[in-house]
Amino acid sequence: MDPSESLQHWLETSLRPRLERLTARRRPGLPAPQVLVVAPGVRFSFGEVDQPFHTASAGKPFVAVAAARLARQGLLSLDAPLGDLTPDIDLSALPAAPGVVLSRDLTLAHLLSHRSGLPDPVDPPRGYSTECSLDRIMRRPGRRWDPAEVVAQCAGLPPLGRPGERFAYGDANYALALCVLQGVTGLPAHEVLSTQVFRPAQMGSTGQPHSTATDEELAAVDIAPVWVKGMEVSHARALSAGAADGGAVTTLEDMVRFQEALHEAELVDQVLLARMVRPRSRLRAGIHYGTGLATIRFGEFMPLVLRNLPEPVGGLGLWAVHCFFYPRRRAHVIMNLHSTAQMRRSFALHTMIARRLARLPRTSLPR
Repeated sequence: MDPSESLQHWLETSLRPRLERLTARRRPGLPAPQVLVVAPGVRFSFGEVDQPFHTASAGKPFVAVAAARLARQGLLSLDAPLGDLTPDIDLSALPAAPGVVLSRDLTLAHLLSHRSGLPDPVDPPRGYSTECSLDRIMRRPGRRWDPAEVVAQCAGLPPLGRPGERFAYGDANYALALCVLQGVTGLPAHEVLSTQVFRPAQMGSTGQPHSTATDEELAAVDIAPVWVKGMEVSHARALSAGAADGGAVTTLEDMVRFQEALHEAELVDQVLLARMVRPRSRLRAGIHYGTGLATIRFGEFMPLVLRNLPEPVGGLGLWAVHCFFYPRRRAHVIMNLHSTAQMRRSFALHTMIARRLARLPRTSLPR
């Protein structure tokens, strides 16, 4: 049995029964995981694979790719001060370290790599609160948020450092990046992502209805359940706070299309892609961030057991969403477990898959 046949056999005879047992034990209202694994000669799916789901922060790479494409088109530089790119954006109310002038010292590269020094309004520092913090945002599920409103919630929070000084993951980085892209293009945020990412990657089932649809239209959109701290919020308008940093409603297949287009140099060139992928900062053991893309290093979870596993790149979402590509195996792992409480289980599943993907022969991507 060749490696691809062996992997397909394991997915069907070992992973599928495990997922079925997991589904049988899930609480009412929490559907089966959505799982898609694609590699040369391999295709495995589980759950409602055609049902659209919300990416949460697994959509942040969309913003980074849009910025990289605009850079390739000569409309901006990732390393230029924000004041040079969009002088009409007033940054004076945002927190800044002593001596820092954000319009002069802050760049898109800082934002996309979470090294801006801006605090996170969705998860504010201890002792502070914002209207879009995760604890408060669902108290007003019908409120719509745009990128500028998310960024404005940083006012009154303490700065976390000088631009480029330290890594601090936060949604304000990507919301402000989208504000900059709006200013550069003259388009609303959802059109920036549509014209620069979704259409070029042929993601025909992807959009941001929480930001763009009417209440009646949003209610009619088929979206997989999303459970946040015990609440089902898949159709809450408040998820537009996530759309402010790239989050979208998409499908497993569309995420494969996105990853194929990105890593086969159809969306950005290899130089920009290498910059996006290159890990610069560690969120925690095993999870590293570059300029828009995350890398999983499984060996840091359990060094003796998981060393030498391939390192996928992609994005993670709050309700246990994984959208990752294995460059040397040309393999995709897309998963949605629907709930903030399922993140640990999602990593256990992904780790199992990674150990099997490691047995595939290495391949080279086109240059």
